[in-house]
Amino acid sequence: TVQKIEGLYNEVLQSSIDSCRAALPHLNDSNAIDSQYFTELDKLVGNPDYYSTAYFIFALVHSSLFDQQTQDRLLLEVLPAEKVSIRNFFSKTRLNLLKYFAATQQIHIELMTNVTRWQNESADSIVISFLEFPETLQSEVPELRLMDYTKQGKSIVEGLA
Repeated sequence: TVQKIEGLYNEVLQSSIDSCRAALPHLNDSNAIDSQYFTELDKLVGNPDYYSTAYFIFALVHSSLFDQQTQDRLLLEVLPAEKVSIRNFFSKTRLNLLKYFAATQQIHIELMTNVTRWQNESADSIVISFLEFPETLQSEVPELRLMDYTKQGKSIVEGLA
């Protein structure tokens, strides 16, 4: 179950990276990110840190959603398709969780209520729910621990401190 959910999560991150990489050159105007981030990410293909770096880039691109600043042109371009991708992630994850909980005879009403709501969510807050999902899942179901997607962000913050 962890591998399936991680795979679905990574698909959203990869789709976002691909969309941002494609949109960035013709926009030539992103306050959040530049092409150097993608160049650095390319160096990590096949490396265990690839998806934690992709997560970091995803968070940077979407950072204007968190602090209520004017949304970046890159974000405005990619956000509609990303919301669809995230809703699909929650829809598929919901099915995997239902199977897992049935097999393990567990009940997690709050988690399943949230995942069900998120699969239909259209507000920008779905991005925050997606970013927080690995931690949310682990806090609700400790044995379903996804990879540490925040690893790269933590190391950058520690390096600045």
